[in-house]
Amino acid sequence: MPAEPLQISHVPLSSTEKVGWIAAICREALRADNLPQALDSAVRGLVETVGYFSSSIGLLDAERREVVNRAWCSRGSAKIPEGYRQTLEEGVVARVVRSGEIAEVPDVRQDPDYVALFPEVRSEICFPLRAGEEVIGVLDVNSDQIDDFDDEGRWLLETLSGLLGQIIEKSRLLDEVVETRDYLEGLIAAAGDAIATISLDGRVQRWNRAAEQMFGYRRAEMVGSPIAVLAHPEEAPDTEHLLRRVAQGDVIEEHEARYLHKDGRLVDVLLAISPVHDVTGGVMGSSIIIRDVSEARRMEARFIEMHRQVAASEEKYRSLVHHSLEAIFLVDPLAFTIQEANPCAVALTGRSAERLVGMRWPDLICSEDMEMGRRYLEEAAATGSGGIQEIRLRCPDQGELTLEITAGSVRSSEAPFLQIIGRDVTERRRAEGETEVMRSRLFQSEKLSAMGELISGVAHELNNPLTGVIGYAQLLLDTPDSENAQRNLERIQHEARRCHRIVQNLLAFARKRQCQWSSVSVNDLLVETLDLRAYQMRVDNIWVVRELDADLPRIQADSHQLQQVFVNLLNNAHQSMASTGRGGVLTVTSRRIQDRVMIRFADNGPGIPEDIRHRIFEPFFTTKKVNMGTGLGLSLCYGIIQDHGGTISVTSRGSVETVFVVELPAEASAVAAEGAERVLDASGAPPQEVEVHEKARRILVVDDEETILEFLSEALRMRGHEVDCAANGLHALDRIREQPYDAVITDLKMPGMSGRQFYQALSRELPAMARKVIFATGDLVAHDTIAFLESTGNTYLEKPFSIRSIAEALRQLEE
Repeated sequence: MPAEPLQISHVPLSSTEKVGWIAAICREALRADNLPQALDSAVRGLVETVGYFSSSIGLLDAERREVVNRAWCSRGSAKIPEGYRQTLEEGVVARVVRSGEIAEVPDVRQDPDYVALFPEVRSEICFPLRAGEEVIGVLDVNSDQIDDFDDEGRWLLETLSGLLGQIIEKSRLLDEVVETRDYLEGLIAAAGDAIATISLDGRVQRWNRAAEQMFGYRRAEMVGSPIAVLAHPEEAPDTEHLLRRVAQGDVIEEHEARYLHKDGRLVDVLLAISPVHDVTGGVMGSSIIIRDVSEARRMEARFIEMHRQVAASEEKYRSLVHHSLEAIFLVDPLAFTIQEANPCAVALTGRSAERLVGMRWPDLICSEDMEMGRRYLEEAAATGSGGIQEIRLRCPDQGELTLEITAGSVRSSEAPFLQIIGRDVTERRRAEGETEVMRSRLFQSEKLSAMGELISGVAHELNNPLTGVIGYAQLLLDTPDSENAQRNLERIQHEARRCHRIVQNLLAFARKRQCQWSSVSVNDLLVETLDLRAYQMRVDNIWVVRELDADLPRIQADSHQLQQVFVNLLNNAHQSMASTGRGGVLTVTSRRIQDRVMIRFADNGPGIPEDIRHRIFEPFFTTKKVNMGTGLGLSLCYGIIQDHGGTISVTSRGSVETVFVVELPAEASAVAAEGAERVLDASGAPPQEVEVHEKARRILVVDDEETILEFLSEALRMRGHEVDCAANGLHALDRIREQPYDAVITDLKMPGMSGRQFYQALSRELPAMARKVIFATGDLVAHDTIAFLESTGNTYLEKPFSIRSIAEALRQLEE
């Protein structure tokens, strides 16, 4: 701790006295027990004995670039704070550290660098304290007299600063030696290896804790004993020979030996022996480091056995890969280059093993699947495994193959690989495709079979309204009364609409479509299907009772497939009851049961015998007479309902009742259907026409049917339009070249140039005019017709159409 400042009078000393006191200060500093005591005695002597006003010693903190005060003494009242730090950027002390030279300030009031800690100070002198060439601190001496430092004083202080530098350096070196000694002692004590020092006669002098644990002898037991007592009897001479070599200056490294534990156990050790030198350089003994390698030897033996097992396992794996009936590729997980391919992979790809090795596996993939294949491999390499993936490969000999692959990481003694296992499923997929085509054909065949049963009833049902049309038309001709004429016209329109609805339902059922899922109202679909069979059932004295739930939710379904199911079930019930000759009652029910929709068809026909009921859904099984059915109807119904996530079942009670029940899942966000049932207008009354206000246009009508040309011309002229007519596409093109039109209404099917050819020619010649074309057609069954109409984006009318439909089409054209 810094000394407190002394309150003594300043008494000038003679030169001889100063030399004597400086010498005394040096002796006191040299006799000090530690560095703080030495520095404290020096600064006290300069103030209390020599008579300077104040003195301090600061040591350099090079890392922080600061001088830290370590000792001070003063005759003044002010104190320097303990651990006071001064930066190297300001003050006389900082100047000394930076320059390494003595700095004297005869009058501190004249030096801008002076840091005033004591107001009484008038002059200052600072000396660098050195360790060799390095500045390690500063001796700072202050006087309360101006220019108080003569040459003799400076010399004495410089001598003292030199001695103090040596004392500080000696103290630091001693501290480092003690620290190093303590560190080495700690290392030896805590070392995992046994460490001992041996005298020249081979006796133990030091014995650490690890040596006690390794051999079971305590330090007291081993110190003074020959180290050779540890050696195996057969190797004791070797130990003595090694110690003689070390005594001559040799160094022994990694010498294997067998030592004995106190309990007699054998310990495999590795020895490192070095000579220990005295201050003269002579060998005074040796140090020995002993490492227990018993466990390492056991591990080495186990490793050799494991290596043998791994080699055998890899050989077995390679044999399995080689003889596998599936294609196996070993692929680099980063570049996806093929490293190995088994014989099956060679045969499958049609490329030799030499050609495959080095190829990138994605380069085998068809261009359409390449991006998907690359992502699959990247994911498999990242996660370590990939699921089952189908992918198409290009093969020189076999063309395109479909492979079912799995990929996973495997490790060998050489490197990690991505293993790809491929199975050729080309034929299986081709067979499945053919099966699907056959199923589609059978489905359509069954529809045609059902249509055969519908045709006769539809023909009769169409003839009745047509008879009404002809009759009322004749009455209209014979009746001049305008009131009767209006009534007869309404009846003609009513019966014509009945014909139109019957034809539309029949075409919707007959049309072959791709599977299209949408939100479907089961009640609406049941009503439409019942209307198809209504007439024939009435003729055969079969009464239909409809019990349709008002709150029935919608379902996700293909409406055409579901209608096929309903038609088949209605046909079966109809035929069953008609076969009795006494008619019957068919009850069609729809209900909501929790999150499912139930549809029930119950008839009072002759029923289904119990012994064949379990076969009712088998393909080609039928109880009907020859040429009365294919035996596929109920089988297709079963497949369609299963595809929709539903169930279909049958129960029968002799000749009392047969019930088919269909259950289908409702939509998650189902909205209840409006009304108990939506029955098409049985009266056939036309919907109320809404007046559509139109602006006058110049319109070209193109059709090969004279009746339609006259009808459209008259209807459009009555609405204020200017109309021209053309009997075919060529005539229409000539008209358009002569003058522009606001709209063109054209039939699709015409002799000569068809409506489609007319549109294509117009698109090439006058594309703006082509966008004003409205198509009219009665053929919305053919796929190519529908595809063409959708590709143009133009408005089209479905025959027969109303005058209001024409007005709406013209309005859409304007938009």
